[in-house]
Amino acid sequence: MEQIYNDLLAPFLRKKVSKVIQPHLLQIDESLKDAADSLNAELFSAGLIDLQASFSIPNQSVERLVSGFDFMISDPQRTPVYEKGMGIQTTALLAAFRWITKQEIEEGRTVLWLLEEPESYLHPNLASSCNTILENLSNDAIVLKTTHSMAFVPQDPKFVSGTMLNEKNRTEIKQYKTFSEAVSAIRTALGIRFSDFYNLAKFNVFVEGPTDREIFQWILEKLPTDQYPFDSLRQAKFEDFGGVKHLSGFLRATYQFIRKEYACVTVFDGDDAGEIERRALQGYFGQHQISFDANKHFVSVRSRFSIEGLFPDEWIKAIYKESPSWFDAYSEDASGDLEPFKVKDNRKSNIQGKLISMAEAESNISWANRFINVCRAIDYALNQLSGMLDSQPPLLQS
Repeated sequence: MEQIYNDLLAPFLRKKVSKVIQPHLLQIDESLKDAADSLNAELFSAGLIDLQASFSIPNQSVERLVSGFDFMISDPQRTPVYEKGMGIQTTALLAAFRWITKQEIEEGRTVLWLLEEPESYLHPNLASSCNTILENLSNDAIVLKTTHSMAFVPQDPKFVSGTMLNEKNRTEIKQYKTFSEAVSAIRTALGIRFSDFYNLAKFNVFVEGPTDREIFQWILEKLPTDQYPFDSLRQAKFEDFGGVKHLSGFLRATYQFIRKEYACVTVFDGDDAGEIERRALQGYFGQHQISFDANKHFVSVRSRFSIEGLFPDEWIKAIYKESPSWFDAYSEDASGDLEPFKVKDNRKSNIQGKLISMAEAESNISWANRFINVCRAIDYALNQLSGMLDSQPPLLQS
């Protein structure tokens, strides 16, 4: 970095400052002559009449008179640029390129910048800022850059070219029709999956909220592994989204990409909110020719019931008799059968804790039939999706 500064920026700074100094050359020469005269007088007084000293500007070049400048950066601590991190150093230097360009243009030159991987050493937060700097630079100069960073790819595909090896192992130039196609080529070349940005695993289960995740993790510990292996489900990573609307928004934005990379099964409550979002998603994905089918890509826990409805109905009835204030809505039909109910949001953890304590008090798991059915459906779906992905060609081609 210091060499680039000395080769690129410092010469133009010296040239700029020399223009300010130029009108004062006569005064400088006179000052240097005064110093030489004083030195020669001392030599003469010592009897060294054959020695004569003189001072002059190096090679009569004002630019050589200026040895250098301190390049300081405040962030907010003011220190030399070389004491900053490499990302700050790179950003500061890129910012200087436009000023250098303008100095060259004043000399009647056309400027071409060839930049190899400007993203090197940059923190991701600086990438977009540096790209803006380079876009501004392109207003005054021709800028060609090679990059593996999606942040440095121009939005307009006519300004983007890629390289690829042909069958003779020679480099060819490739054009792209869209920005998405260009960045997809970078991701493929680097082996980057879209889902890597969300830290997904081989098997993933998306649930509406934290209580759903906690209940599923608890029931998998409760069910004997020898009787209910659920190999895929037990390996799965559970992701909760703080509510069904947040889950729905995440799926709208990402599902078309992540479904091609990892096995992902979404679990919806069967209550009104879950059903509304599930239907909306099916309609949205249907318009985009994306499969989103029951017990293949998503699982509903129980028709018209939230996840608490997987516990025995009698337990829900008992909790209601004891704590009716925990419910927003509760009803039983004429036969005494439990109808869909709604738990208050701030009481979900209370009911969850109560239901789990009741389950822990049981000597067997005969109460868990609904849970077993749901777990079996999720495990089967994960297996199927994973098998389909394994049969596809790998992300990176040889």
